[in-house]
Amino acid sequence: MNKEADKFYSRQLIYKDFATILESLNVVPLTKSKIEKHKKYIQSFDLNGKAQYKTYNLLKSYYNTQFKDDALVCLEIFSNKKCLL
Repeated sequence: MNKEADKFYSRQLIYKDFATILESLNVVPLTKSKIEKHKKYIQSFDLNGKAQYKTYNLLKSYYNTQFKDDALVCLEIFSNKKCLL
C-alpha cells in the first residue's frame, strides 16, 4: 500500500510541475528545452506504465500546434482535473 501512495504522490508532483509550466505560458513561451526538462523530471521518478508521459506528450502537442488558444484550453482542463495537491 505504501508503494501505491508513493506512486500517487510522484504523479501529483509531475502534475504540479505541469501546472507550473502552464502558468508560466502567460509570461514566457514554451520552449523545447522546457519540454525536455519536464521529461527528465518525469524520468527521475522511475514510474512504469504508458500514461507516465501524458503531460510530456500534451506539452509537445501544444508546442507543435498552430491553434495555441484551443490547445491551451485543453491543457488547462486536463491540469484542473489532475492537480489534487
